[in-house]
Amino acid sequence: MITEIAPAKVNLFLHVTGRREDGYHLLSSLVVFDDSICDYITVTPSDEFGFSLKTDNEQTRDLINPKDNLVVKAAQLLADFTKKAPRFHITLEKHLPVGGGVGGGSSDAAATLKALERYWQFLRPHDKEHEKPAAIFAKDKAFDALLLQLGADVPVCYFGQPCIMRGIGEVIEPLPYELPTYSLKLHQQSHAQSTLKMFKTFQQRGISFDQDIQSQDLPQWNTAEDMAQWLAQNSVNSFEKLTQTPFEVAPKDSLLTRMSGSGSTYFSLVSR
Repeated sequence: MITEIAPAKVNLFLHVTGRREDGYHLLSSLVVFDDSICDYITVTPSDEFGFSLKTDNEQTRDLINPKDNLVVKAAQLLADFTKKAPRFHITLEKHLPVGGGVGGGSSDAAATLKALERYWQFLRPHDKEHEKPAAIFAKDKAFDALLLQLGADVPVCYFGQPCIMRGIGEVIEPLPYELPTYSLKLHQQSHAQSTLKMFKTFQQRGISFDQDIQSQDLPQWNTAEDMAQWLAQNSVNSFEKLTQTPFEVAPKDSLLTRMSGSGSTYFSLVSR
């Protein structure tokens, strides 16, 4: 039995920076991960492929199709990519909100790929050479295409470390230094929010694009307070321009509270 965690993906800022001719929007985002709430992917041997969902949330159960979801798609694509028979059963234990802007489905897909790599003892070249994850994106273009085929957030969730994500999600820029010590508090909302609908609304309203921030543009922060101050002064979540009212229940110790991804979850950045 192999178990892999799927942590929450949090966009400390998310800029919509442009739009390609094919309609895809371009992004710039500082992405971090929070495992204080996460999903779990468990792979067990089986004579044939199977999938099951564990959740106490009826809304989540209604929103996830057991035959058509990112976990199943990730497993099928990796089986084809590695030419392995899908003789396993995958259990998704779901805690991250669906449509919450914290990459629940994308993080599940990335965790599925990692769990199956362990299950099959499939070592790609970067594993054998003990290289950093950044090398993945430079050495295996076919695998990169597989990640992006699953969704724009899957490459960054597979990378799984603080970074700048740009382009339509395929450009991953590792940070040149470690972020200061901080904690995150996630504020889940009762409703799911469609990323596709948010992009369409963004386009329909003709909202102006924001700065394309690269990893080299970030200063080196010494404290969480420094980081929060810079983020508040130099970055936004572009999708908050579509919301009617800002989040009003930030904790007293919050240094910065804003929406993650396309919503509906908000986060608060606090000192540890």
